[in-house]
Amino acid sequence: NPRLTIRQYIQTAGVPTKMARSERSVRVVTPTGESKEYDQRPLVQAGDTIVVPERTFSRSEVVTLIITGVSLAISTFALVLTARR
Repeated sequence: NPRLTIRQYIQTAGVPTKMARSERSVRVVTPTGESKEYDQRPLVQAGDTIVVPERTFSRSEVVTLIITGVSLAISTFALVLTARR
């Protein structure tokens, strides 16, 4: 349907998962292989493919990695202080 926007096509297919990147990273790939950036206007033509890239890590995984890294740094610092005494 040439009147539907990219967002409407994505919603029709089902909402993006939590692992999907933001709308700004969505691309439309034409049958000739041309890649177009996300746009609100209905630029999807017959044969186009809408690509919603995945994140490499979810937000909760990033937070967990940061907390783990900080905890490891604090533990290392405490060990160094203890060893110096």
